[in-house]
Amino acid sequence: MLLTLFIIALLLAALTAWFLIPAASIARRLLGEGTLAGSCLPSLARWAALIEEALGETKEKHPFMFYGTDWVGFAHLVMAIACLGAARDPVRNMWVLQFGMVGCSLMIPMTLITGIARGLPWFWQLFDCIIGAAGAVLFLTCYRYARQMEILTAPGS
Repeated sequence: MLLTLFIIALLLAALTAWFLIPAASIARRLLGEGTLAGSCLPSLARWAALIEEALGETKEKHPFMFYGTDWVGFAHLVMAIACLGAARDPVRNMWVLQFGMVGCSLMIPMTLITGIARGLPWFWQLFDCIIGAAGAVLFLTCYRYARQMEILTAPGS
């Protein structure tokens, strides 16, 4: 069940990477100026507007730059497929759970290093760190269940 939720989240992340401009437009409408979120967090509203503007300019002047996000979407799709194997047979595919723990854990330093280098606001970095930590906990929980299943199904148990 937990892995199914993670797979769905990976697929949604892939869609937002492939459809970055519509996703940014939706985010601006939900979080931007004139919304409840934008009223409570004006810096978030400005950030949402800036993202939409920057993506529009990039599409206009340098559309080839979106090729990178196409590969990000593809990577999310591949990770979702790997997680399907772990959801189906967690004992046999325990390596996927370990890989997921490492990958999600590495999101935290990656976010902080690149977020600072790229000038991302603190709340955006915090959000990505929370996603990484939650994913690591999810994979750790699944890994522990898989280890228990492995012990219970081992010959001579």
